[in-house]
Amino acid sequence: AGWSAAKDLWLADPLFAPAMEQPAVAARLKQMVDDYSGWHWINRGQERLPDPPTSERLDRIQVPVLAVVGERDLPDFLAIANRLQVPSYVSFMTALMFYEVTSQVQRGFVESASLKRSISFDARDTSFNFYKLKKAYYFGFSRQDNIFIASKEKAFVDMVYLYGLGKYRFDASSLDLKKLDKNLIKDILKTFPAKTGEIARKLCRI
Repeated sequence: AGWSAAKDLWLADPLFAPAMEQPAVAARLKQMVDDYSGWHWINRGQERLPDPPTSERLDRIQVPVLAVVGERDLPDFLAIANRLQVPSYVSFMTALMFYEVTSQVQRGFVESASLKRSISFDARDTSFNFYKLKKAYYFGFSRQDNIFIASKEKAFVDMVYLYGLGKYRFDASSLDLKKLDKNLIKDILKTFPAKTGEIARKLCRI
């Protein structure tokens, strides 16, 4: 009971799981937690938090950045990494994989649409690739699980648009286009160049 139980629960948090699997690291971590006074538990509301939160200001960093993302990191960490470019939303083949529209399995990179610039951030074994879109084309996304992501139809059109510009490649045979709403695609295409419409209509046979 009391402090001991609270600290045991803290150490059981999934955040510490990789460390607790290594005996030497687990012993050191447990010692650190045992030595902690528990100040933040009995002094709630007295801490000074940055406003806006640090995670929402990552795009203001003006020096070279190395973002490290582990394969067992929690979703919140991946969301923070995705905020390296703000505003942006997950799109292209990454989003189509999320919606299971493609049989192609992406490993080691996440693709997003951005308003500011085209840029890539390397995070050890993962690259976060951002493709700049004109403001007129920056729509058709929503927030899911703390990540902004395009609808599957918008992700498809975004991909076709960049393909038409020679800035993106994809395997059309990996796509299950039956899972896309063709009428919604037609509505989205009204905003995009004629060439994008031609390619999309040929692929979807609409």
